[in-house]
Amino acid sequence: MENKPLKVLFVTPEIVPYKATGGLADVGEALPPALMQEGVEAVRVMPKYKGIEQSYDLDREFSFIVEAGGRANVVTIYSLVDSGVLTLFIGSENHFERDGVYGYDDDGVRFGLFCKAVVEMLMYLDFKPDIVHLNDWQTALIGLILKEEFQEIDFYKDIKIVYTIHNLQYQGVFDRSMLNALNFSDEHFNIEAIEYYGKVCFMKAGIVYADLVTTVSRTYSQEIQTQWYGYGLDGLLRKFSDKITGIVNGIYYDKYNPSTDEALLLNFDEDNFRDLRPRHKAMVQESVGLPVRDVPMFGVVTRLAEQKGIDLIIQAMSSCLTKMFSSLFWDRETIILREGFRSLSRHILTR
Repeated sequence: MENKPLKVLFVTPEIVPYKATGGLADVGEALPPALMQEGVEAVRVMPKYKGIEQSYDLDREFSFIVEAGGRANVVTIYSLVDSGVLTLFIGSENHFERDGVYGYDDDGVRFGLFCKAVVEMLMYLDFKPDIVHLNDWQTALIGLILKEEFQEIDFYKDIKIVYTIHNLQYQGVFDRSMLNALNFSDEHFNIEAIEYYGKVCFMKAGIVYADLVTTVSRTYSQEIQTQWYGYGLDGLLRKFSDKITGIVNGIYYDKYNPSTDEALLLNFDEDNFRDLRPRHKAMVQESVGLPVRDVPMFGVVTRLAEQKGIDLIIQAMSSCLTKMFSSLFWDRETIILREGFRSLSRHILTR
């Protein structure tokens, strides 16, 4: 019998370049194409946020009804093929046509509707995934829907769930009334399902109903099982530790290639980087108003949040400066730099 390619549905709340608020969107951009290079048939799906159709030529496919928030909502599926990858967009005028992405009082209903729509959408597609790959709390209810609500429908049998935790701190915790808002049975409100200290936790559903739970590194997969980094879910994660593994996020080589990256001021490769990279560094120093010097220069793209390890960077830089200048005279610029790091450290750690 001919081997058929593995089919994966990659479900995420954001994808570069359509909508991005963090690193998850970068994974959504890079991972499905990488899977396709390995012979996997990958399809992406995300919400159709406001304005996406104005920047990209989306094809309108079909519409259907999804009940959520105490009303019947018209959900429309759009599609776009870019660089050989099919991306499906789930549109709902009442839920995603807004200026922002997150932070609304009805986020539970918004992304609960998204999860329900993803599952129901599959019946209308010529695509039955072997694996549904879920990402963070906004997609986590799909596991519960597949394993509990749709378990009697033959089409959905044998579909496996992979759930990736990118940021455990954001768990999607809502009042118990969320079950009624999404037309879920109260029987799911128990400690073995999605009950979480008297509330409903979307991320808990993702962990409980997944066949495999992954994190963005092996270290993180171990850290989140501790009380310090578990944010209240460490006990649950230890319970399911046998299905938790860490896979380090990769680099999108096609995009972040120094020989072709348009974001660089000067491109270089393995043949000329010894000459051109120092020139590029000098150009960067000049462009941001730094003295053009042959000294170490560090950069980091991140939010100023404790979970990003900013305090560790500050401590490492302070230690680095101490070692660099321990045998040298502490001139005025060095003292200013050292005190600047200390001031930034106090500001961040006391926020």
